[in-house]
Amino acid sequence: MIYKVKTTGEKRSDWVDKIREAWGTYGCGGVFSVSGVDWKAIWNEAMWVLIIDITDKPWLASWDMIEEKINELFK
Repeated sequence: MIYKVKTTGEKRSDWVDKIREAWGTYGCGGVFSVSGVDWKAIWNEAMWVLIIDITDKPWLASWDMIEEKINELFK
């Protein structure tokens, strides 16, 4: 599932800190893991949009729960 989050450059600089606060990890190439949800983030600087591609999730986690967490982290 892919989510697009419109954001600002100021907020962009806080992403890694927010992920660490949420007990997540940050890997090379924009690969993240937060609470068992693995995703890849692609930053489109021209449009100020973060594109989040969910690559794996626990079967108990609903898409609504994931979307809520994304909104909490990036908006």
